[in-house]
Amino acid sequence: MSERHTHASAHGRPKWPVRAMVTCALLTAVSVVLARFLIPTPNEVTRFSLEAVPIFLAGMLFGPLPGALTGFAADFIGCLFSPYGYNPIFCVPPILYGLCAGFFRPWLTRRCSPLRLALAFLPAVVLGSILYQSFALAMIYGGGAKAAYFLTRLAARSVQFAITGILDVLVVCSESIDPMTLVRCYPIGYISMLDGGKNDEKIIAIPFSDPTYNNVQDLMDLPPHLFDEMAHFFSVYKALEGKETVAKDVNDRAAAVEVIRKAMEHYAECFLGGPKAKEELKKSPAWSGGEEEPM
Repeated sequence: MSERHTHASAHGRPKWPVRAMVTCALLTAVSVVLARFLIPTPNEVTRFSLEAVPIFLAGMLFGPLPGALTGFAADFIGCLFSPYGYNPIFCVPPILYGLCAGFFRPWLTRRCSPLRLALAFLPAVVLGSILYQSFALAMIYGGGAKAAYFLTRLAARSVQFAITGILDVLVVCSESIDPMTLVRCYPIGYISMLDGGKNDEKIIAIPFSDPTYNNVQDLMDLPPHLFDEMAHFFSVYKALEGKETVAKDVNDRAAAVEVIRKAMEHYAECFLGGPKAKEELKKSPAWSGGEEEPM
């Protein structure tokens, strides 16, 4: 056996293949673009984006350590482009997304499905983006009322992640909206329906920034033809699934606000600690619905 062959055998294959490192670097760049350029950061405590998806892919493809390093690198590099700078206390959630994907990798590669992907995301969302991030924000911005700030942020962030799983919202907009886009809206009413024999409220909302429709304050103010199109859509949109839906009565803005608040209270009672959490929720910005058009 030659000396060259012996040397190669002794050291074996490189621990970090070039392909894995290049792929993780590309996923890091994609995460930075998604977080900092495609979707803006409205303030120092709020950031809506899809940056976790490339980080999750890195962990799913190469394991927990590459996933965690991709999360850290994406967060660090992205903060260099942010006016709020870098604070290491906030780097835990992106690292958790990569770690969780890596730990669930054998389970996901065996049989990948939307449900399994959601379950793999869940620990990082709950532990990182909701619990830890609320704690970190309270430590930095809570001042002398850290406990109250923590509970308020916890309620707001929990509703942010969960409310879309509780309520269906149809956004009336003059421009087309790409999938997975977050749009800040205010409710103008809801259509009560029967979906599979169960009551189902469909909230109708208007984007704050849409000049064509943001003068509409109530569902009945919409043009009749547009209202008829919505009612028809909701009556047939599940026909391909073999499910029957029936559009019932129409309700105004005040009724829609009440439905939203009841959904928020129900979530707080079930998942955030009961009556005390409900009271803290009412102090949250999510309860008022925004400064421009308070609920």
